[in-house]
Amino acid sequence: MLSCYIVRKLAEARKIADAKFQLPLEMRSFRATGKTVDFLNSHNLDALYNLSDGVRVTQPLSYVVNQIIHSYIFKPAFVSPGKIRSVAFNSDRSKSKELYMLELRPLIEAFADCADSYISKATYFRLSKGELQVISEDEL
Repeated sequence: MLSCYIVRKLAEARKIADAKFQLPLEMRSFRATGKTVDFLNSHNLDALYNLSDGVRVTQPLSYVVNQIIHSYIFKPAFVSPGKIRSVAFNSDRSKSKELYMLELRPLIEAFADCADSYISKATYFRLSKGELQVISEDEL
């Protein structure tokens, strides 16, 4: 989770290329069953989400990072004792709609891409209301 804070902070400081922060990540999404999700039952994922009916979705790294930072549910899924394969998560805002399951390998690879980011070009321009907009690029 700390890595998510670091990556988001670097992106906000324009130290990571926009393309890398928007890198698409594929994961599974499980619809909520309609039961109220709260801190007393958030451990019972089988009752709260249709875990047998997942759908593949793609979201940018920026979205995933924010979901994890604001996570209401954050549960590792183990392949064997001590070996994490993926993470189940959602945010306080999305908890009543869906649960995401993301394998760790694509997330780690996305973080590694961000760590290798070297900004070689920045384009600055003003929006119609005068707000400064910056697009950071690196050698992909």
